[in-house]
Amino acid sequence: DLERIGDHAQNIAGYVMKLARLPKQDVVNEIPQMADYAIDMLNKSLESLFNGDEDLARRVITSDNVINEQTRNFVIKTIKQISKDQKFGDYGIWLALIARNLERIADHATNIAESVLFVLESKLYLHRKHDISKEIDGRNI
Repeated sequence: DLERIGDHAQNIAGYVMKLARLPKQDVVNEIPQMADYAIDMLNKSLESLFNGDEDLARRVITSDNVINEQTRNFVIKTIKQISKDQKFGDYGIWLALIARNLERIADHATNIAESVLFVLESKLYLHRKHDISKEIDGRNI
């Protein structure tokens, strides 16, 4: 997942370079907030990994819906703006691609958090199984 996050970051950098070559558009843009949200999810997923924090991993997983909805709304708004003003076309497409790559970064952060839960819950389950087997027959199985 971390390698894919790097790939998406590289994609975003390329799209920003393409945007920089275009005439600046006057547009209300949620990209900075979406970027902050995706980075926060990534930081929290890594923190949950390093600290074995189940609760934090769960919060990352549940927050994925927020950026998914933000991306969907942003892309719809961008498509509507492109249909009204064709001069906005290239600019809007690059913005939509940036939004989509931010969403994918958040998805990979969610995957990391899900892996954290899998590892932690598997350990808990194995410990419980071990304890239960001791109680049943008084020996380790």
